[in-house]
Amino acid sequence: MSAITKEGIEVQVGQVWRDLDKRLSRTVVVEHVDDKNGIAHVRSSNGARSRIAIKRMHKYAQGFALVTPIDTARLGGEKV
Repeated sequence: MSAITKEGIEVQVGQVWRDLDKRLSRTVVVEHVDDKNGIAHVRSSNGARSRIAIKRMHKYAQGFALVTPIDTARLGGEKV
């Protein structure tokens, strides 16, 4: 498995993703990435913690869209 989405985005700690499921209105923050199993551990806007398969993190119905990427330049060139 990998921490790279179908769209080529590397899932990283601190990123904010928006759930595209029309039934829900939530954002999640990535707290941990288990790239061995292809799972992102996230905390939702209401404080609930859950896991999301990285293969679901894409811009299609019932997927997720990246809201705020990690700015590596601001962090001194190091990824979080």
